[in-house]
Amino acid sequence: CASDLYVADLADAGGTLMCVINVDMVGWDPAATPGRYWYTYRPDDQAKAALGLEAIADFAPEARPIPSTLEAWAGSDHYSFWTGGYCGASMSGFPPDPHYHSVEDTLPNMDWTYFMAAARSAAAVTAAWAYRWSG
Repeated sequence: CASDLYVADLADAGGTLMCVINVDMVGWDPAATPGRYWYTYRPDDQAKAALGLEAIADFAPEARPIPSTLEAWAGSDHYSFWTGGYCGASMSGFPPDPHYHSVEDTLPNMDWTYFMAAARSAAAVTAAWAYRWSG
């Protein structure tokens, strides 16, 4: 996938990276699990993950992340960063979107309230990381 190529180019160039956050398929919110999504991170990145969870609680309290270090989403873009030795986190719908990468993966099937909670979560995590670990 494209993230594999990006990670390879980054490593070849001797580049550094604070952390990547991959927000993937968080627009469908089943009634049984409102606001839930996987928040997956490498076990080596526990401190960054914990800070991210604090930021989500503060700035997107309606979101209900499920912290995990499972490799269940190994096919997603964050995993390329893990295997390359970089920090990577992922936010992915729970349960998985039944429309995932299909012709039904369209705007009418989006839950905009859920999507905005996930977007606020990603922004909060990114801002917290940048504030804590920049320069």
